[in-house]
Amino acid sequence: MRLRGDYLAIATLGFGEILRILAVNLRVTGGPVGLRAIPGYTTLAGVLAAVCFTYGFLAHLERSPLGKALIAVREDELAAAAMGINTTRMKILAFSLGAFFAGLAGGLYAHYIRYINPNNFGFMRSVEILAMVVLGGMGSMPGAVLGASFLSVAPELLRSISPAIAERRQLIYGVLLIAATIWFPQGLWAKGRAWERFLLPFRFRELRRGQHDAA
Repeated sequence: MRLRGDYLAIATLGFGEILRILAVNLRVTGGPVGLRAIPGYTTLAGVLAAVCFTYGFLAHLERSPLGKALIAVREDELAAAAMGINTTRMKILAFSLGAFFAGLAGGLYAHYIRYINPNNFGFMRSVEILAMVVLGGMGSMPGAVLGASFLSVAPELLRSISPAIAERRQLIYGVLLIAATIWFPQGLWAKGRAWERFLLPFRFRELRRGQHDAA
């Protein structure tokens, strides 16, 4: 927990892979076969309630003094430590909150699919979730929702267009992802400034029109 930056991210991925291998070899998790015949308790209303609870809780946390301390550690850990913030404690808290909400999502997922195995939660699933956050906009909660919605819906839309496109949907999906990253380097939402790139030409025209009227 005293690692920083990229080293902390690499250690986190390694720890997650260790847990996945342990799950493959433990009897309580069903080993490589996984867990089957899970009761189907998940409903649409339950998922929406969980999403609203998560968003509301994290929005309140972001505005609280504790949330400001977490943001300070994210932006500049050294400066946060100089201001008296216990950075190790904040990182443990962030990991704990992340684990709680990941467990909540995992429980809903398991009771919807009704079958899980350790391969469902490998390295690529972590990359997929990270891509949702980066595409939507780092540090933006609406951006995370937008990124998750885009990356969940886009592959299915490409699959439904035609069989030829369906065969190449992963390639097209990757091109769309790269294009979105180029056009929105700070994310689709970028802390509430999602569409400024597209609105800028219209604002420029209004500014020129105003200058012409004034002249």
